[in-house]
Amino acid sequence: MLLTKQLFAEVKNNNKLKVVKVKVPNTDHECFIKEMSLAEADSFDLSRLDPDGNVITSDFRTRLLIRTICDETGTLLFDPESPKDFELLKSLPAKILRPLAKKAQELNGMTDKEIEETEKN
Repeated sequence: MLLTKQLFAEVKNNNKLKVVKVKVPNTDHECFIKEMSLAEADSFDLSRLDPDGNVITSDFRTRLLIRTICDETGTLLFDPESPKDFELLKSLPAKILRPLAKKAQELNGMTDKEIEETEKN
């Protein structure tokens, strides 16, 4: 069946972006990680390019988490455009953020292999 604009709207209504609760490692706390929309995923992809279009391989997890850590309604806790928020996330312990980044990757269909391929190009 060919999808029409109306059918895409129905698909959207039946496929809300997921928001999942995850335990924050090495703490007694929990947080939420969200599935990105296509626009958010595009923003993430663009954040990984320098002005010449080369892939920036540093800070991958920070760039992902700033766009996926949210409250229970899916509202981001950090502003992806804020250098202060970026530096705050970047300064947190890796043992806490790596598992959260892994969950964000899984939720957004990003495999380690895809990331490696992107970084090679």
